[in-house]
Amino acid sequence: PVFGFSRGFDSYDSPVQWASLYHTFPLALRWLDTLDDDAPYFLFVHGYDTHQRYLKPSPYGHAWTDPNYQGPGRDLVRELDGTLRITDGLVWPGMATLEVQSRWDLRFRSAAARERTVLNAATSSKSVTFLNAADEAHVRQIYDGAVAYADAMFGVFMAGLAERGVLDEALVIVIADHGEALGEDGLFNHRFGVGDPETHVPVMVRLPGGAHGGRVVDDLVELVDILPTIAEYTGAVVPASARGRSLLPATRGEPLAPKEAVYTEGAFRMLSIRTKEGRLSWSGLAVDSPYLPAVLAAEPLDGPGFTTSPGMEPAEKAHLRDMLVAWRGTLPPSPDNQAITDPKLKEELRKRGYWGAN
Repeated sequence: PVFGFSRGFDSYDSPVQWASLYHTFPLALRWLDTLDDDAPYFLFVHGYDTHQRYLKPSPYGHAWTDPNYQGPGRDLVRELDGTLRITDGLVWPGMATLEVQSRWDLRFRSAAARERTVLNAATSSKSVTFLNAADEAHVRQIYDGAVAYADAMFGVFMAGLAERGVLDEALVIVIADHGEALGEDGLFNHRFGVGDPETHVPVMVRLPGGAHGGRVVDDLVELVDILPTIAEYTGAVVPASARGRSLLPATRGEPLAPKEAVYTEGAFRMLSIRTKEGRLSWSGLAVDSPYLPAVLAAEPLDGPGFTTSPGMEPAEKAHLRDMLVAWRGTLPPSPDNQAITDPKLKEELRKRGYWGAN
């Protein structure tokens, strides 16, 4: 048996009910109880608990907060898209995801642009809310509670697996599809950046019986490594199109196949390359545009489209840019999402930043 878990969020009391681990883990355990003891199986359990809204049930929701706090952060963490409207330490009312993104584009992340944003907000909109350090700290503390809640639910599920005696034979993999910006660059979300806050995510592999447990791997790994890992464990053939490599050698203390860099495509015209030495990110054109490789190669590295880790030398920036261009050129064409015709589904995807993002 192979298990896969992805951590996410639950929108409590919201019009759109998303899967919480509180609901999905019991369902998964009941499904396991229906299986033949000798039959192989693969189970993927997905939850949204560490998404918005950030506030989760007691005792986790406010476990790390100041009980005397009374600022605007109290309401933001209760709203489905509350923290998505925070940019530059300001809360913009009534904004959809795409409208927030248009205000916060990587190409305009400069001190002067931020100063103009604050000035415009103060002079043209009486409803804009200014956040102070205590407000932002409260939002981060509520998010800590969401992570603790998801971890607790996962612990309950692992206990259920142990009671059924399956952990001695099951490969368990815990992953997350993204991280979360928690005030970095004035943002509280995961859609508008491709830096370490958004891309440095948990990847945990537990071998049957807990063999070789406790080993920490200091290496570059990607979510595309999960498929080859499962394939090696089960003896399946890795598809020729797979881009990752198996992580099982690392669980045994053996070296992984070398990987010089990892790559990320963001929903909003963003690309990034990360090595152990640093990161180069770019924004400004749809990631599936046929003109993207040429623009990437031609735009000046000191121009507004590129951001890099502090202190990176020009030669290293150029090297990372060359690698990013080469990697992008190897990817297959993006699928045609115009095949989705349901107007209600399109509108829901648009509100959440999954439609028309480019």
